[in-house]
Amino acid sequence: MDSSKAQQLQGLLGGLPPLMAARLAKAIEIDRLNDGRMLPHELILDGLRPVLRRGQSDRAPTPLRLFCRPFEDLLTVMPRKQKQKGRIERGAIMPVWNWVSQTLVPDAASAYAIGVKT
Repeated sequence: MDSSKAQQLQGLLGGLPPLMAARLAKAIEIDRLNDGRMLPHELILDGLRPVLRRGQSDRAPTPLRLFCRPFEDLLTVMPRKQKQKGRIERGAIMPVWNWVSQTLVPDAASAYAIGVKT
């Protein structure tokens, strides 16, 4: 998708009412969990994030979210110049999740993902 269309889409998504944005986000996350390939999942979710933050809506439980639940209070989106004890930058989670789910225990991670879907 070209950048002007992506900006238009994100503008439209950013203007949705919180309840509608939450429903759409849940549907997009379910489609992504079911290996849907037709929609630009990340682009849509990026456009919805500002509305979802304001609405404080419940998020669909994904394998990654459930993996992070025990330490979610330690996660931060604020980049730091220096490491800070007891804080984990959200951007550092995806490489760890990929390593766990693709290299360390791929069969268990796959079974976990299937269990979350049902």
